[in-house]
Amino acid sequence: MVAQSLVHEVNLTDARELSPLYTEAVREGRPVVIHRRGDADAVLARLELLRELLQPYTFHVHYYEEDADDEREGEGGGGYTIEVEELNLAAYGETLQAARAALLGSVRSFVQHYLDSFDRYLHFRDKAAMRFHVSRLALAQGDQERAEMLFGDSGTALVVRGAVGS
Repeated sequence: MVAQSLVHEVNLTDARELSPLYTEAVREGRPVVIHRRGDADAVLARLELLRELLQPYTFHVHYYEEDADDEREGEGGGGYTIEVEELNLAAYGETLQAARAALLGSVRSFVQHYLDSFDRYLHFRDKAAMRFHVSRLALAQGDQERAEMLFGDSGTALVVRGAVGS
């Protein structure tokens, strides 16, 4: 018995007539696989389906309250450092709000760079493992949605005393 795909599959030439495929994949909610000989396959699907599939890729954001007498190069003491474990990114701000804004900017820049350098990142195991988290952030409809993914709906956060790495 030969196993066959359970979704509609077309080759790239046939996919050039996109309207019926769009109807099937987006309006009717049935994904369509598009093949191109010798190349990677693609899937045409409803965006909400992809967002739902990426939903389990959550973020662990750690907050650190810096001691006021810590010597920080060029930043003085006090403030907050926030890191996103899954992206191996951190940012500092004098206030919790400033640290969140800095982290959000760093995340946005990193996701853009990751997408621009996607082929290169896939050759590094630690970076390749980030692709689902990066995709989830990339599909967000703006910074507000990205902030909710990172910091939660309420925006409240646990603050841990001590500098990062202590």
